[in-house]
Order: sequence, then structure tokens, then C-alpha cells
Amino acid sequence: MQNSHKWVTRFRLKSGSWVYVPTDETLREGRILKKIVAHKWKAPANYFHLRDGGHVEALRYHAGAQYFIRADIKKFFNSINRSRITRELKPYFGYEKARQIAMESTASIQTQSGQIFALPFGFPQSTILASLCLSKSRLGKTLERINSTPNMRVSVYVDDIIISCDKLEASLALLAEIENAACRSAFTLNTAKLEGPAQTIGAFNIALTSTSLLIQDWRLQELKKLYDSSDSENQKTGIASYVKSVNSIQAAIFP
Repeated sequence: MQNSHKWVTRFRLKSGSWVYVPTDETLREGRILKKIVAHKWKAPANYFHLRDGGHVEALRYHAGAQYFIRADIKKFFNSINRSRITRELKPYFGYEKARQIAMESTASIQTQSGQIFALPFGFPQSTILASLCLSKSRLGKTLERINSTPNMRVSVYVDDIIISCDKLEASLALLAEIENAACRSAFTLNTAKLEGPAQTIGAFNIALTSTSLLIQDWRLQELKKLYDSSDSENQKTGIASYVKSVNSIQAAIFP
């Protein structure tokens, strides 16, 4: 496979997506490119994977809302090809540098429609480049406009999008709007993971409602088993702290 010199090995997830393990050189270069892009492009404040707090804050951002939608972009990284990266980086770096970054950051990936050169899952710079391309797309601009509308909020965590508002009718209209914007942006929403509009949705193994975050029971029991079987105090502390950050009442099961 072309560009195999960029990665040591690869493996397939249950979802069908390939994870590429970069070489040491690719890892070093990727970290540098990530910093270069972050220096030039300021990510939106509601892209929670690029700021402190992570997925818990991405959910907490919607506290007090009445209706929620969760959408997932299918094969997000593979949707970002060399041409798109080059086009979106060009205003920041000029064509030549933008093309160079795109070349260094993509790999030849097998898809149902054939070989494409796109962002691989596993390279350090993939997340920020995909995020930049999303923000510049029709879908990204639609999400930005919704987030700036009173009584509506949008949080993005890599390929997960959560939207909230206070009216069911408005939520239904928003869902239709983002489905259309995704299609026009050459992104595919994963219908199997689509939730809402509803007053409760699940994301990141956490149930989100207007008044609370609650780790889903199966996940909480999984964490408890891991806690009980661990010989590492650091790991135990980390598990208990995480649960407490989501829901302090649920954290009471840990000594």
C-alpha cells in the first residue's frame, strides 16, 4: 500500500475503521504539524475535544435544556481527503505549504469505493485537521450559527455532535437542517447512532437530561469491577475521580 512507510502497523475496529500506528518519525512530524496548525487556527470554544474538560464538559454545556439531539459523523477522518485539507489550510499557509501538510498527514486508505488519500485514525495531527475542515464546511457553519442562537447550544467532540434547545418543534427543524448541511458538506451522519430529539439521550456512556448527567448502569458496573480488581492506587483514584466528575452520588459506591 502506498504511504505504508508512514505507519508501523494497522488494525481494524469493530466499526470497520482502520487505526494506523505511526512510525516514530511520523509521530514526531505529526506533533509538530499539530502545533503549527493550532498556532494559526483558533478552534471554536464549543469543540470540547480541543479544550479542557473533554466529553463531560461537552455534555454539561447543555444543562437546563429540554430537548437534545445526538449525531455522529460516520468515518469522520476518512471523509477528510487531501484536497479538502489543502483547500482549508491554504488561507493560513499558502498553497504550497498547505499541500505539503496535506501530503504528510494523509495515507492511502481502502474504502468501499476504492483507494483514497485521507486522514488516518491514529496520526497526532488528524483530529485538529479534521476539526478545522469541519468548522469550515457547510455543516460546521450551520452548527456555529445554531450555537450562537439564543436558547440553542451545540457541542462537538471529534465526530460526536450534541444539539439542545427548549422546544420540540425547533429540535425537529434543527435535525433536518443539520442532515441537509451534512449532505452538502460530503459528510454522512451515522443513522445507527442518531438520537433524539428527546428529553434524554446517551453519549459517551452517559445519560444526559435537563437536570443531570448519569453514567449508564452497565458502564458504572464495568468501572466498579475494574476498580475492585486493580492493584494500582493511581488507577483507582482516576476511576473514582472520573465518576465523581460526572455524578457525585454515583461516586459513593467507591470507598
